[in-house]
Amino acid sequence: MKNFEELDFWKVACEVRIFVVKIAGSLSSEEKCKFAHQIIKCSQSTLNNIAEGLERFSTNNNAQFYRIGKGLFQELINYFTVALDEEYITREQCEEIQEKIARCIQILNQDINYLLRSIPMKFQKISINQHPYFRTTNNDIQ
Repeated sequence: MKNFEELDFWKVACEVRIFVVKIAGSLSSEEKCKFAHQIIKCSQSTLNNIAEGLERFSTNNNAQFYRIGKGLFQELINYFTVALDEEYITREQCEEIQEKIARCIQILNQDINYLLRSIPMKFQKISINQHPYFRTTNNDIQ
């Protein structure tokens, strides 16, 4: 692979960003203008993290930047849920962006899983919830 522009999830993320900019451009008033700025920045940051992740030298770093991108997509879903509640957008617009983001997250999950499967287990970083020292079960709590 030569660059991030060849990644399927980057292409779908671009579609998300274009849709976000289109929606943001249709908003008016000062409060909506601030909201528009937030959603545009969030969608751009998602693309930036995906692009940066590809250029990292370790697979763990690649996966970490992709996870950050996933988190930003979740943030974007939240922004659009708020936009729907505030009646900045229609239900159809909200559902359309959620579908695009869900598709992107699905592709990102597949790529993250592929990356993590390619790392020998002894080199994988694990989350605190997976670490035996910090793991608790219902039997431990009484």
